[in-house]
Amino acid sequence: MRLFFTILLWLLSFTGFSQTWELTPDYIKIPSVSTLPDCIAGRTVFKIPENKLYTCDGSTWRPLQVVQQEGFTAQAYCCQPYPNFPSVVDFKEAEVSFGSGGFSSVYDSYTVPVTGLYSVSASFTSSSSASTPGSTFFMTIYLVKNGEVVRMHVQNNLVSTSNATAQLTDMLLFKAGDVIQIKIAHNYSAAGGLIPNNLGSYLSIFKIY
Repeated sequence: MRLFFTILLWLLSFTGFSQTWELTPDYIKIPSVSTLPDCIAGRTVFKIPENKLYTCDGSTWRPLQVVQQEGFTAQAYCCQPYPNFPSVVDFKEAEVSFGSGGFSSVYDSYTVPVTGLYSVSASFTSSSSASTPGSTFFMTIYLVKNGEVVRMHVQNNLVSTSNATAQLTDMLLFKAGDVIQIKIAHNYSAAGGLIPNNLGSYLSIFKIY
């Protein structure tokens, strides 16, 4: 917003527009063009029908980009046990949420509202108290898009099922309508399954471009 008003005040300082600016209590009318003029470095115009500001870098007209803030962060439930086969992680309500929403703690999924590049960070930390799992312990964390695994990370050779952590981070192109979930798998076979430590178990997805 600060950048917008800086550009706006800079444009207002010019007197050579064939159109006039109009400032009212309700809106600002900006002189506009339907065809981009000659590209001279430093020029900025408002183009219709796209309704976008364009700036010239000396060779090309480029639209000024505004990233729509989208995303959320949510913790896993502390006491949900997980069997030793791939299972969807059960999340609480989002702690932080921007934009159009899309996260559901009912379905433990994020429905992508806007196509773009997203940063994904997922973590699962166990809190089961057995000092040893009885064999070499592993946990696998999966990033699932529309029912298909698109990323995974295996944490091998864990000597304890207490505070063991598997994490996954990446930047991915998601399309509007994609459904994102996290699954966890492990080989801990004690009765009741593996229980997470919710302080280290979470999912964060944010649009960065």
